[in-house]
Amino acid sequence: MVVISFQEMGYTYLRIGLLSPSDTGNQKPPIFADKSKPFLRELCYRTTSTSLNKVFFEVRELKKRMINRLKQQEQQASLVVQEPLRINNKDGPIAQLRDIQCKPNVSRRTKTNGKLVAHENGFRFTTVNPLPFITDRIHTYLYTV
Repeated sequence: MVVISFQEMGYTYLRIGLLSPSDTGNQKPPIFADKSKPFLRELCYRTTSTSLNKVFFEVRELKKRMINRLKQQEQQASLVVQEPLRINNKDGPIAQLRDIQCKPNVSRRTKTNGKLVAHENGFRFTTVNPLPFITDRIHTYLYTV
């Protein structure tokens, strides 16, 4: 979708270009159910006032939000669901390391002191917000360092 606003001869124009089956651009062509049906390719509005400028900025903001939502959905689709940490209560007290720092910093603060707790299948670094680290995701790092 392309949105253009311009002024000419005392008029304010707002032109909105829409996707249609015949569009070929930088992206892959859009998929439509029935390409033989008529499609709107462009909407053009004209007025003597400057009220279309507000509409122009609102449409651009809506387009940005839509693109960000699609990117976020694409990123979330690639995430791997981790199994929950299992607490090991069989061997007596739980192994813990206190007053350690996690690098890179977990929060935006300069230093984050916390506690590292060992579980059956991973670790949990606890500060204000606990972070689970599943062992099968980091075992290669531990053995290569």
